[in-house]
Amino acid sequence: MQHGMSLATALAVLVGGFVAARGAGDTLAAPPPVQGGDFEAPFTTVADIAHQWTAWGIDTRQMISGMTRDETDPHGGKACLRVFRPADPREWRGVVVNSPFKNALQPEPYTHYTLSFHARADRPGPIRVAVASYRSVKPIEQGPQIATHDFEVGSGWTECQLSFTAGEDFYADEARHIYVAFFPAVGAAALAQDKTLWLDDIAITATPLGDDVSRIVNPATLPVPALPLRLEPGPTLDLQIDAKAIVRPTNRLANGVAIAGLARWNGPFTATGAYALPQAAETAVRDLRIPFSRLYGLADDEPFDSIEAAIDKAAELLDRLDIPRDTTALELEGVLANTRLSPAEWRRAVAHARSKGLGFRHWEIGNEVYVSIWGAGGKAFASPTDYADHVIAVSRSIKEVQPEARVGISTKPDHIAWGNRLLAETAGHYDFVCPHFYDFSKVHQADFEDVVIAANHARLDESLRLKALLRAYNPNRQVSIYDTEWGLHSSAADGGKAWTEPRNANILGTLHRAVRMLYYAREDVVEGAAGWNLFSMSHNPGFLLVASDKPERRSMLFWLYHHFSRHLGDKVVAISGRCPYHPDPRDVAAAGYPLTPVLATLSDDSSRLFVMVVNGSWEQSVPARLRLAGFTPQACTAVVLRHDDLNAHPLLTHDEDFVGTIPVTITGDTLTLTLPAHSITFLTLTN
Repeated sequence: MQHGMSLATALAVLVGGFVAARGAGDTLAAPPPVQGGDFEAPFTTVADIAHQWTAWGIDTRQMISGMTRDETDPHGGKACLRVFRPADPREWRGVVVNSPFKNALQPEPYTHYTLSFHARADRPGPIRVAVASYRSVKPIEQGPQIATHDFEVGSGWTECQLSFTAGEDFYADEARHIYVAFFPAVGAAALAQDKTLWLDDIAITATPLGDDVSRIVNPATLPVPALPLRLEPGPTLDLQIDAKAIVRPTNRLANGVAIAGLARWNGPFTATGAYALPQAAETAVRDLRIPFSRLYGLADDEPFDSIEAAIDKAAELLDRLDIPRDTTALELEGVLANTRLSPAEWRRAVAHARSKGLGFRHWEIGNEVYVSIWGAGGKAFASPTDYADHVIAVSRSIKEVQPEARVGISTKPDHIAWGNRLLAETAGHYDFVCPHFYDFSKVHQADFEDVVIAANHARLDESLRLKALLRAYNPNRQVSIYDTEWGLHSSAADGGKAWTEPRNANILGTLHRAVRMLYYAREDVVEGAAGWNLFSMSHNPGFLLVASDKPERRSMLFWLYHHFSRHLGDKVVAISGRCPYHPDPRDVAAAGYPLTPVLATLSDDSSRLFVMVVNGSWEQSVPARLRLAGFTPQACTAVVLRHDDLNAHPLLTHDEDFVGTIPVTITGDTLTLTLPAHSITFLTLTN
């Protein structure tokens, strides 16, 4: 959910915006917070108290002249601060900030802070307060944005408070210098008028948290192994494959597909509960050989008399589609986290499935329970702690009737409260976590290669950090990551919903998924993944895999999953060599990532070697040489998926517009070929 530059980012830009490591002169000693917040000491403008307060933004000199000490009508004592903001459509006009360099709050761990102040204005309306931070000021290093809030202020003094907590909202060691910015006007109409704001009695009070609060681990302090890239930078793909060197078992659950609902959202059942999936759609799904799936919201807006009936229908559906029950996660509660089941209802549902021998053993408690962050739902859980209590109670109920069950929970890894703290509070009560690693790249603004290559590595790194955190909280238990929903999730070019944007599922979205699935299958990143979403309508192309209204036609994502399942051996074998690299926009000084990542797997009987290569470049074809050890190829088939229209609808009129072959030359133990631009190549070698 991106809405332009964040306040913290904008604040950083205004003071230079450069990033460096913490300097030797940086001190962690904490001075009294917000000195001079009563504005009693004599001064004329904020320039006279720059060691305490300053003006940031557009035309700083003019703003300083408008920020003066005023004794006319203070809230307390003899004076307050008067801020005159001239009309200007830009938000950065007349912004008051306590100096992060000399007058910052330097927080203590596990401490609750309350910012309080009094404000009045000549024009009624909202003012905005942003709490942000620096990790270091010598040199400057950006810290987290901590909180923002709008307060309604009128002509009389209004008391305002904003709270934030180290260990819940941010990590104290990442926000060593906390500062507060006051924006006098909010909204286009208010920005277009002159406005005067008065501030007084600004203070921050601290309250240490009790000993009963779960102490959380900052993931930045944990050792996180780097994702093995296997290939070094080079001008072409020069690859060595050692079929005798087995790296690990292939993750055969990497290419799962999630199902949105039984009847909801183009589901296979009608509003009256009748099965209505066309035979052509059944055939298409069975052809995908889906190894892992997830059904959610089974007790939410489904046309069945009971949750038990919905579970029975889920079993029936999976059997029709040849999707295993024992590797399908069932989520029973409200899809927008507005409703939940009691532990007794969970117990009854699980007991029903077990008594009938349905084979379900993965139970996911709640779907994206953190959606209240965006105001989209989440009414079922008042707080992360409320959800944690629910998880513990439900997990115990499930395990009482099905000891072999695996219990999963919803989590948002990049949010302290809905991620880190939640994992700490529920440790020991979950067997897998469901982070939903969607990528929100803006597909009409970002480079093709950034979306296909770099964005995926950002999500893969996030998963590895999550694995490290899970190990820290569950040292004696094996906890898995099941990415039960994921995909490319860009808003449409016109600002519309992601499911209307063709690039999320055409050649761009297909290559994005191919890279992720390649690493998911090859490396120890997740234990299972289910891309969103099995059934869509053709007029909603954003996640289109099987079109419910046109099941006889195939989509680009369909052909990816079709060929991925057929080119996945049982054992990952060792690869090495060189290939072109794409730079990481997060760290341009680093080498970057393979532009042509490779997956090589061997069949269980060692008779077939499968090689998958993605060329993530939009423009450049890449010459490739593959040298084999421990495997003498007698024959090779090569399938290539590619499409030259970046705006094409993902539902194909002619499959040959997307699926083709390329020539491969075999000379002894060496293969040579050329990888077309923006393509996925699947090789099958037989000995």
